[in-house]
Amino acid sequence: IEFAVLELTRGLSPDEVYYSLIRNDPLALRVKLADIADNSSEERLALLDEKTAARLRRKYAKAIAALTGGQ
Repeated sequence: IEFAVLELTRGLSPDEVYYSLIRNDPLALRVKLADIADNSSEERLALLDEKTAARLRRKYAKAIAALTGGQ
């Protein structure tokens, strides 16, 4: 569990390294995907201005693709 927590700590790693570490740890992957699902819920995004919501939708879609291999 401790290693998964360390992997979820972004630090200064480039996205490719960060997502690769998470993708290869089942616990970290499960936690990160749940975090993204919560952050990207339409109920939450509806509270934001449209420009910010659109930016976050793109960000979270990119993160999900990186974590799941684009599936």
